[in-house]
Amino acid sequence: MPLALTNMIEQLKSLDWNIQMVSLLMLFNILFVIIFRFLIPCLLLERLSQRFHIFFEKRRIQKKKPCHQQKIHEIKYSLLSSISYAIILLMIETMLHFNIVHIYNQIKSSQEFIYTILSVPLALLIHDFYFFWVHKLLHTRLLYLKVHRIHHFSGNPSVWAMQSLHPLESLLQGLCVPFILWILPWHPIAFLVYLNLLTYFDVIAHSGFEFRSHRHIPKCISSLITSSYYHNFHHQNPSYHLGLLTRVWDKIFHTDHHSYDDLIKKF
Repeated sequence: MPLALTNMIEQLKSLDWNIQMVSLLMLFNILFVIIFRFLIPCLLLERLSQRFHIFFEKRRIQKKKPCHQQKIHEIKYSLLSSISYAIILLMIETMLHFNIVHIYNQIKSSQEFIYTILSVPLALLIHDFYFFWVHKLLHTRLLYLKVHRIHHFSGNPSVWAMQSLHPLESLLQGLCVPFILWILPWHPIAFLVYLNLLTYFDVIAHSGFEFRSHRHIPKCISSLITSSYYHNFHHQNPSYHLGLLTRVWDKIFHTDHHSYDDLIKKF
């Protein structure tokens, strides 16, 4: 796997960067996002929820299932957002092509190994900080009505809502990825793990199910991390729970709802 990723990066650097090549890359990116970031994870969770129906229904957050009309809306805007995410991928590919990022393929010391491991949680924490403030900006009056309300059409989100966003919102949220690629040195595997974790968190947050048994999670942990229920609560109460991965910023800026810790205990 590391060798294959290294070869892909080298091939990307050697491409003749012209209009035709950029157009082909953009088309490839759109298909890649639709298939691997949207259809595969969504269809997989849908299939699992059908195969293990009893288990999933016990973990359903809102007892009423999302309606067909809502899912059509979510799929339509998710496909539209794929264009914005494809642009983000094109930005990453451009950065790699022109060598304006620090990618290392070999780990030569224990310090580099430790950094490689820590680079993933470090990137996730930076992303969490970025997401909170962009999300807070999207909840200002103008941007909420013109942009973010599309996502909140899903008051009871299904997994298909994971990228059901206005194209401007998906672009704003996605810009964090090339920014983090630019400011941190990256091993290709670590960067791939970071990207896949973002997809995983998106799927779980919008699944409509709470998979963790919070009665068995220490309070010191549950008081810091979000959950599927945490984000589902936000879809029902838009003024609260703006965080992505941690509750830190919600607690600091008083957007963490006081009833959450009691409500989550039922799972």
